[in-house]
Amino acid sequence: MPSSKSSEIALKDDLFVITPNSKELGKQSFEEGKYQETIGYLQDWLNLNPQDQEALILIAQSYANQANYEKAIKLCHHILEIDSSSLPALGILAQIAEEQDRLEDAKEYLRRMTFIDPNYVTAYLDLIDLHIRDQEYQMAGTLLFTLKTITNNAPNQYEHRIKAIENFMAQLT
Repeated sequence: MPSSKSSEIALKDDLFVITPNSKELGKQSFEEGKYQETIGYLQDWLNLNPQDQEALILIAQSYANQANYEKAIKLCHHILEIDSSSLPALGILAQIAEEQDRLEDAKEYLRRMTFIDPNYVTAYLDLIDLHIRDQEYQMAGTLLFTLKTITNNAPNQYEHRIKAIENFMAQLT
């Protein structure tokens, strides 16, 4: 009998029962913070589905969460070869760059994200934070204005964070 790890249907007591496939187990392991297990399950899945971007992203994020940046970066670049507009891959690269104190690289990845999706609020917020961290207040203000224009007519789950940035910027003048 095939292992339930990689099969979708297994024979149990002469009945076929559906078992989770390795992708679902990988996603579940990721949600539980079991990153090495996630990588194992999803690598099994990728043997059959090598271009599955969701699985590739979860593996890259798992590597990043384990501070295995070299593997995460390599995998993100592979994902970007498949889809040059992969926001999750760019987000992971930005996260790693920031964690490695390569702030200019992090800003560039975040800028690319805002070009791909001009309404990507989280990318703007992170980019503003990096510009404030580098004391580039004029750029942070310009990005804040753009962000407020984007979020003006929509219910905004980021309202508290935007207000905090506005209050900080107001103290500078």
